[in-house]
Amino acid sequence: MSWRNSLGNEDIRRFLTNIANALGVYVLVVSCMVMFASFILQMDLSEAKYFEYQSIIEIGDFKFHELTHEDVKNMLEEERNNGTKERTWCQFPPKNMHGRQIYKYNLNVPDLDLKKLNSGFQHGGRYVPEDCLPIARIAIIIPYRDREKHLKILLHNIIPKLKRQKLDFTIYVIEQTHSSPFNRGMVRNIGFSEASKIADYDCYIFNDVDTLMEDDRNMYLCNKRAVRHLLTGYDTHGYQLDYLFLVGGVIAFTKEQFLKINGYTNQLFFWGGEDDELYKRMRCSGIKLYRPVDEIGKYTIISHHHDAKEPDRHKVLRENTDNDVIDGVKNLVYKRLEIEYKELYTRILVDIDEKLVRQSFLDALEKNNR
Repeated sequence: MSWRNSLGNEDIRRFLTNIANALGVYVLVVSCMVMFASFILQMDLSEAKYFEYQSIIEIGDFKFHELTHEDVKNMLEEERNNGTKERTWCQFPPKNMHGRQIYKYNLNVPDLDLKKLNSGFQHGGRYVPEDCLPIARIAIIIPYRDREKHLKILLHNIIPKLKRQKLDFTIYVIEQTHSSPFNRGMVRNIGFSEASKIADYDCYIFNDVDTLMEDDRNMYLCNKRAVRHLLTGYDTHGYQLDYLFLVGGVIAFTKEQFLKINGYTNQLFFWGGEDDELYKRMRCSGIKLYRPVDEIGKYTIISHHHDAKEPDRHKVLRENTDNDVIDGVKNLVYKRLEIEYKELYTRILVDIDEKLVRQSFLDALEKNNR
């Protein structure tokens, strides 16, 4: 008896139907994969060309002597004139790196002991290595309001790592009053402006108060060839970025790079949008981004509640592309109320009037369109 007679016509039809269904599912899956691959390739052509990923070895090949400004050389000359023992340049990369260490924090701890961090600090929170001359002078700018526990945790996390990196660094905590909703982008602009009045830094690094470095090999340094986004992923998102062009958390600019894009927009109050608008500015200016390899660019995020979202953030992102000339670090309207030189950082209290900021922008826009 043949197999056809043994199965029967109904069995054969069912068999062929199952095969057809299976082939249909296979074709659907393959089609979806092809469409997704096409999307990825298109994204790479339009976005990924602005990013370059670096290995640890490449970080060591930055040729940092190109980043050494005259102020660093003047520091050495001044020390010699003052009779200070002559020092050699700090070795790069430094020898005493610990590598990746996940930082464990506890918001319920009443008060972290920060006294043991004070060693080596000068007035206003400037730290300079005693055994060698650092290759760069860095300003760490932290936007801040009502986050005292987070600030203490961040200082406890970042200061030992920066010391091991053998950098000349000063931490600036820029605190906004409660007269208007928090404006993180503008506070960063103010931090850049105020720090620049105090010293001419080789590098300005913006570090959110809730973003903790895990790996001290992630050098807090700038590069003239590209802006350095130091974060490749964070723990609350499986050490991934939400999207390719995310530039929030921790980012490093030279003075020239930040002024070229006129910094952040001043128009986004409340929460959200300022980092995406910053990326648009960099892209329009043809500035590339460097990121470290995934392993050393991992960060821990301190749990917290976000403020209300900026209701006009999408409108600003959509319309502000051509307004960066009149909206940014060169167009600040604020009051500096207080400057306090603490042991570990310089605290600058500022008042931002939302109505004045908005009106100043509209006046500049009207003048620009005449």
